[in-house]
Amino acid sequence: MAIYVDDFLIFSNDKEENRNLKIKLGQEFKVKDLGEVRQCLGMKIKIDRHSKIVTLNQEQYIDNILKRFNMLNCKGIGTPIENNLKLYKSDIADEINVPYQQLIGSSMYLAVQTRPDITFAVSYLSQFNNCFNETHWKAAKRVLRYLKQTKHYGLKFVKDDAELEGFVDA
Repeated sequence: MAIYVDDFLIFSNDKEENRNLKIKLGQEFKVKDLGEVRQCLGMKIKIDRHSKIVTLNQEQYIDNILKRFNMLNCKGIGTPIENNLKLYKSDIADEINVPYQQLIGSSMYLAVQTRPDITFAVSYLSQFNNCFNETHWKAAKRVLRYLKQTKHYGLKFVKDDAELEGFVDA
């Protein structure tokens, strides 16, 4: 079971056990069963039982970020960060008045949830949360331009019958 504030998800291979848990929870709390999950914490969840595929994406969240940072009409780009980009800490005198930390925080949420493709760029840019300048801001907005072009990307989990193997060098 996964719980966040007043929402929770139940994961189980046993339908009977799932039903019993819902009954017990209903006896203790006011519970409303909304059926199979379609969205949770800003993630769109699509379950294809026939193909045994679960897909997660945050296209709506990306649109909200683009709107928040006035990048809704920006031109998309194919990579989240320039090749061999070298950034340096900025002096206090160079600071600019932009919501850099908010942009990095919003991007970090995406990177952790459904967009591992932006993890390196966001992690690198987050090192400058307290010492950024115009160059850092432009690099952060490049991540948004990449998200604009790839907002339909997400995670796809496919169940297969492969055997798990482990190796140890101990």
